Amino acid sequence: MAKTAKGKQGKKKNLKLRRQLRKTFGCLFMISALIVTAIPVTPTEAVSPSGWSTSTDGYFVSSDGSAIPTIQTNNGFIPPVYQDETGNFFFVFVDNQGNADPSTSQDNKFAIIVDYNRDQTLDKGMLTIPAKVDAYVRFTDSSSIGTYAAANKLGYPLYYKVVEKASTPTTRMVEEVVGVDENGKPVYGQTEVEVRGGQARAAGDFKEYAPCLAAQKSEWCPDGADIQLYYYQDNNKGIPPATALVDENDSKWHPVVDNKDNRIGGATVQYIGKQYAAYTAGATGTGGSWTFHDCSEKRSVFGGTGEGVPASNIISLNFESAKGANGQNIGSPLTGIGDYAFYNCTNISSISLG
Repeated sequence: MAKTAKGKQGKKKNLKLRRQLRKTFGCLFMISALIVTAIPVTPTEAVSPSGWSTSTDGYFVSSDGSAIPTIQTNNGFIPPVYQDETGNFFFVFVDNQGNADPSTSQDNKFAIIVDYNRDQTLDKGMLTIPAKVDAYVRFTDSSSIGTYAAANKLGYPLYYKVVEKASTPTTRMVEEVVGVDENGKPVYGQTEVEVRGGQARAAGDFKEYAPCLAAQKSEWCPDGADIQLYYYQDNNKGIPPATALVDENDSKWHPVVDNKDNRIGGATVQYIGKQYAAYTAGATGTGGSWTFHDCSEKRSVFGGTGEGVPASNIISLNFESAKGANGQNIGSPLTGIGDYAFYNCTNISSISLG
């Protein structure tokens, strides 16, 4: 009898777990009628929504992704790929036609996530899909995560002016050998030497252009409001030479002036793309480039079996809730998840919404 009771108890526990999983994923599907997901859940753990197809290994793959824009690359403006402030996600900033051209209206543009930093370490396996993102791009030719600065809608890294905090003299006194005594030992004395070529600097004078790093955001965005920002407009993706950083009068420096060249901040994350972005490093001094490809079983934004390595470190998936005018949670703004987005990410075991 004890064995039978234990068996019944185990069946009840499994049934309860399946019901809970159905409830969790059913809630996800109900959040928006437009949501398109490819989160790997076996048919025994979730009810397959109408219109979905499954892969041969039993994992849900995709449904209708027609609402997700195709990223446009043939209109003369290649969409820049931005990194978010955390370094976790890469995204494009486009309109509902997939157009990133800054000459078009900026009012209805949003973020589509097109790649993910698989090398990061997730706390307890929790990955949060943000409701909003700030844009960052490389400001050097290095591929390091730490070489990203805030970006504008042209895809250029942004800089701010650093000024002298205190006056600097034109000369200073240094101690050096001025002779020897009768025993041949050196004699030291104070000598006045010129500083900075003899050019005195007062507090507030220009010192250099510095990249708008996330770690120094309080310097260039105090109290949540940007100070005057600048970008370097040339043929090297806005990456200035070292000489330009200390030349206030270089004509290639441009101030941010309007909605077409200002910083991308607080962009709504509306989709996880049906295309993924791949970065190819260029030769030293030339920078690299991004290309866009349709997601498939081989590679997608988070998953893949061939070309891309699935994000196996994701155990729990959280969709961050946006905030309303009064600070209340209004749910995730995400309205579509592209085909194969989480394909083969088989370690995902739970989802939370907001």
